[in-house]
Amino acid sequence: MKPLIVTVTANPALDRTIIVKDFKIGKINRVIRSRVDAGGKGINVAKNVKALGGDAACLGFLGGDDDFIVKYLEALGIAADFTVIQNSIRVNIKLIDENSSTFTDINELGPEVNFREARALIEKIKYWALRARVLVLAGSLPPGIERDFYREAILSVRDSGAKVILDAENDALKYGIEAAPYLIKPNIHELSGLVGKKLKTPEDIIAAALPLIERGVEVVSVSMGPRGSLTVTRDRAYSVPPLDVEVRSTAGAGDAMVAGFALALENGLDIRQAVKMASAAAACAVTREGTQPVDVKVFSSLIDKVRITEIHI
Repeated sequence: MKPLIVTVTANPALDRTIIVKDFKIGKINRVIRSRVDAGGKGINVAKNVKALGGDAACLGFLGGDDDFIVKYLEALGIAADFTVIQNSIRVNIKLIDENSSTFTDINELGPEVNFREARALIEKIKYWALRARVLVLAGSLPPGIERDFYREAILSVRDSGAKVILDAENDALKYGIEAAPYLIKPNIHELSGLVGKKLKTPEDIIAAALPLIERGVEVVSVSMGPRGSLTVTRDRAYSVPPLDVEVRSTAGAGDAMVAGFALALENGLDIRQAVKMASAAAACAVTREGTQPVDVKVFSSLIDKVRITEIHI
């Protein structure tokens, strides 16, 4: 089998998206429509990789009764090799108010995971990394998992040859960086939290990213919502303004961005091309309700509209 993009979702979820009009707190609200998707950041990355023509495999934790996730992924042609745990996964609510164009996430913590289950996942990561050109570690860590789980996972695949992308926050990001993943993709709030101060300007972001690069991270890509993104390497930064698209949901936009980077890295593209793919994928994702995979036709129509400004450092 040819090499894959392997994603790890330590805290997967059933993403239930609910669409209402004129949501009112403390009142009865009628649902216009809803949908349920397999979710969690690594799973979302894999769905988008597959939609854009790549091959992906999903690892992570699943409860014994959580077969919906496996069936969902298999229907998309995505390999699944989850570590079975005692407790069922979480349910996340994505609430969309069409009148106000607001998007609210209500995310559960996730199931308790014990030491034995965590060790079993590390072993699977080591096995699959030998077949991966890119390994994506993404999302929050469930209760019971040590805060340095991603650091251990990255160190365990050091000799595999796979390039590691880390998309996490708080301590999971802090400790994961210590193992020098190839690329990290925090949003502006996550990077601000990491460095302990609010980052407002591109100069602020570059100044925060460069010490991380000195510690071994090759690429720091920061998503900034309606302000676009800024991707920093050792000698230059790449600023991308947001594309003009109809926003139907912001859920999963960062995961689609990671999928774009992963595909570019797997195909040996340079960083400028990678930024272009990642930006188009993120813009494409917000045109979809819930955490559905991107539409490849929309992606193709957007990629040539991405405008990149290079900043020499």
